[in-house]
Amino acid sequence: MRRPIAAAVVLVCAAALVACSPSPGPRSGCDDDVRTAGDPGDAAPLLVLGDMGFAPTIVYEDGAVVVPLQSDAAASAGAGARDTHGARGAHGAGAAIRPLMAPGYTGPQPGGFVGGSLTACQLAAVTSRADALFAPSVDFGEPLVTDSGSTDASYRGQAVSVYAFTRADPTQWDGLAPGAQRARQDLADLWDLVEGEARLDDVLPITRLHVRVLVDVDDDELVDWPLSTPLSDLVPDGCATLDDPEEVAALVDRLDDDHPLLETAAHRLAILAAAPGSPACDP
Repeated sequence: MRRPIAAAVVLVCAAALVACSPSPGPRSGCDDDVRTAGDPGDAAPLLVLGDMGFAPTIVYEDGAVVVPLQSDAAASAGAGARDTHGARGAHGAGAAIRPLMAPGYTGPQPGGFVGGSLTACQLAAVTSRADALFAPSVDFGEPLVTDSGSTDASYRGQAVSVYAFTRADPTQWDGLAPGAQRARQDLADLWDLVEGEARLDDVLPITRLHVRVLVDVDDDELVDWPLSTPLSDLVPDGCATLDDPEEVAALVDRLDDDHPLLETAAHRLAILAAAPGSPACDP
């Protein structure tokens, strides 16, 4: 009896491929195309997925969106093929800027962002999911795993930090309660919804940089430091935000040569594009 059943399954799959294929990412079901958002950062951040001081995906109150260059959404939209003054195009697309167990980041710096927007219907779908996910009763759990980082997110100023979270496999850990597994899957789905529904337009120019010393760096370790101000004076407390156009351009140009500023343990120093509307970095 097993062979006919298998044949029947093959026929069902051939007749209805969607039923036997992986389910598509979350969708809003919207069919409107009117977009009234301003530029990213014109309105205040509404939903922040990721650490605001690093490479987050952000939805602003007016429906504008920014997506970091290393995301799948930015890469699939061809954002890396476009370049604007001060923004690194193909070099940044698809690159990973992700925390390690020790402080630091991998992938090319300074990264960057692609700007886009949601329609009114899409924004309503996002906020509806976020309203439920960021309710006080929601528990993301804490799996019994060591040497893992936490993922930050915030909505209307309410912040959460989810330990050992990955978008690709949000429920991978044993020992999570069913409610925590659902919450983690809902967070991954919300992230995918934003990046899947937003119409991404172009790479944003880099006008601000966060400079972070993650592990002690001596000035004499730096290779071809492009600024007149020594790093130790620039970042006395471990972090500084630069918005001087000449300083920003000098650092971006220096990073574009694909040679690290530090010959050893380059992850100790992170120079990352600041998302529009983000506050000055906090040491």
